[in-house]
Amino acid sequence: LGRAREALPLVEQALRGRETLAGQNRSNAGATGEVAESHAALGLVHAALGSRSKAISHYTTARTIFLDLIRAERSNAAIREDLAGVEKSLRELGVSPPPASAPAASSQ
Repeated sequence: LGRAREALPLVEQALRGRETLAGQNRSNAGATGEVAESHAALGLVHAALGSRSKAISHYTTARTIFLDLIRAERSNAAIREDLAGVEKSLRELGVSPPPASAPAASSQ
């Protein structure tokens, strides 16, 4: 618990920095993925601190970003693994993530 308290401001600071970088170059999937990773890390820290609602909020945000990257075909295997980890963490908190929507079919 002590380490989680110490980690919280550091992870929050990392999120702010990553959001700034991602905002400067929205086409950079790596930077966007790092924003999602920071939200997942905050979910983990808040879960360790017993802040269930904050943990769920950060995990849900991470999941949304990961899914957006996958739908936009800007993902790799690591992002898919991170998504699976976030969904597992949500289930451990008693939240059943909704099924991911399939990418829209292209009309030709």
